Parts: sequence; C-alpha cells; structure tokens
Amino acid sequence: MVNKYWIFLLILGSSLKSISQIGGQTAYPFLNLHPNARIASLGGNAIANPENDINLASQNPSLLRDTMHNQIAFSHAFIFTDIQTGYFAHARHFKKLGTFAAGLQYFSYGNFKKTASNGEPLGMFTAGDYAFNIAYSRPLSDYVTIGTQVKFIYSTLSEFTSTAIAIDAGITYYNPKNLITLTAVFNNYGTQLSTYNELEEKELPFNVQLGFSKKLKNAPFRFSIIGKHLNNPGQMIYQNDNRPNAQ
Repeated sequence: MVNKYWIFLLILGSSLKSISQIGGQTAYPFLNLHPNARIASLGGNAIANPENDINLASQNPSLLRDTMHNQIAFSHAFIFTDIQTGYFAHARHFKKLGTFAAGLQYFSYGNFKKTASNGEPLGMFTAGDYAFNIAYSRPLSDYVTIGTQVKFIYSTLSEFTSTAIAIDAGITYYNPKNLITLTAVFNNYGTQLSTYNELEEKELPFNVQLGFSKKLKNAPFRFSIIGKHLNNPGQMIYQNDNRPNAQ
C-alpha cells in the first residue's frame, strides 16, 4: 500500500506546471492557448504525442497523418462572464498529395459598454481574436513526417482591427516498434499586416520547440520532455521599459 502511495505522488508531481509571465510582450497571445481539454490536461503542450487525434496537429502540423482522414474536432469553453474560446478543425487525406486540415481558433471577450470621456453611454461594442488555419503534411519515410500550417489572424476591438499572417512548421520521427517520438517545431513565425495603432506594432509569439516522448509498452503511460522558447535561450530576466529600474 505504501509503495502504491508513493507511485501515485510521483505521477501526480510529474504533471505539475508552474509559469511566470507578463502580458503585452507580443501580439495575439491567444495563439498560445491549447485547443482542447485533452491537451490542457497534458500541461498545455502535446507536440510529441503521436496518437490519432486531429487536435494534436494544431500545435505540431507534422502530427497530421492519413489516419485522421475525415476527423472533425470541436471544443468550446466558457471562461467567466461573457469570455469564451474554442477550436474547430476538419482533416482530409488525398493519396497522391498528402493530408490537409482546416481549422478556426477563436477567443471572444464578450460585450462592453461604450461611453464618452464624461461617462455618456454610446452603445455597446465587442472584441475578439480569430485565427483561420490551413495545414498540410506528408511522410518522408516510414518514420519521418513533415508538416506546415498557415494562419490568417484577425483581431477586432470595437471599430479597430488588426491582421497578421503566421506559419507553423514541424518534423516528427515516430518509431512504432520502440514507441519513441522525436519532434522539432516552430510556431507563429510571421508578421502583422495591419495594427490597431501604427505606432504599436508588436512581434508575434514566435516559439521554437523540441520534444521527446516514450510510451511504455505494457502500460497506458507516455513520458514527455519538451523544451520551449528555444529561440530565446537563457532569457530568465527581462527589462520593463515602463519601469527602468525593475527587472
């Protein structure tokens, strides 16, 4: 009984996650959100999971494969007040071309009261972020698959709008005999096409990642090691431009 207790604590502890961050450093931070509950339960990142689930391809397009033909994914979450987020995707495989998928990621901030500077009501307005995705993948060999994904991003805040285009790309090695997966991915490499304010152009949340996973042959467990933000190695301290003396 004692051994089972310690094993349970070890498994629970291996899934814990701690993040420290500040807002406003990049445009469109909603692109970093996980698309569904399953990926959220895996720590929000499943780039090295080779299972047959179209949701996984949203984070790593090289996980898209022919076995996902005609798969449809839909998720929707109510966060608080009127804020809602969700993801929709559909995949199709063509024998001579490869596997394609199209999806839509959205984040709605709800309705807001619009007022003048003196508090006079001027009506209501809405705000939201949207990313339409088109993904493609094809195998290079029995073990290696490559994939890419183009994102068309649109953000609205009342009468103000912002647009951007970004690309994801990945390569995955999966050996079904020893149940090992290796992958390299870069996400959200792109640029803004238009901004809310011409003086406030920001970078997209570009992220370079490496992932490794190993599934146990006779147990329903998969262990993963994932390195994120490898494009900014060692940046544990940043300078806040609005507070020159604060790091």
